[in-house]
Amino acid sequence: MKELLQKDGSGLIPLLRDDQIEHLSRMYRLLARVTGGLELMRDMKCEHVREVGKGLVTHEGKLSKKMKETYVQSLLNLKDKYDRLLKEAFNEDSTFHKGLNQAFEHFINLNPKSPEYISLFIDEKLKKGLKGVTEEEVEVILNKVMTLFRF
Repeated sequence: MKELLQKDGSGLIPLLRDDQIEHLSRMYRLLARVTGGLELMRDMKCEHVREVGKGLVTHEGKLSKKMKETYVQSLLNLKDKYDRLLKEAFNEDSTFHKGLNQAFEHFINLNPKSPEYISLFIDEKLKKGLKGVTEEEVEVILNKVMTLFRF
């Protein structure tokens, strides 16, 4: 089973990386029938998310103002991607959701400046970045950012 999940071209990681929702959903349903299958899939997915996230939050030196905004937007994009996969491919499985949250908490806290960057992102959006955007869209953006802040 582990070999199936680790295959180079069609294993779990390439499917996650390429957003192959149908294949991931099929893999999820298949592994649900095998004892320990979903646990192994969840653990591999969470480890992959940790590695991708670690790549986003670890950097050397100071960040420019633009890079700080990009930092937070990259985190938001990653969170959106895996929330969508959770909903569409993993049947909103609560253990997958918990694992995803733990992975985000792990890598966001690797960078002690994350809260500062998030607050700067919010400040920037509230000052000038949300002109021409409806109130509902502002609320959606702020809710997403606050989700990151909770980690």
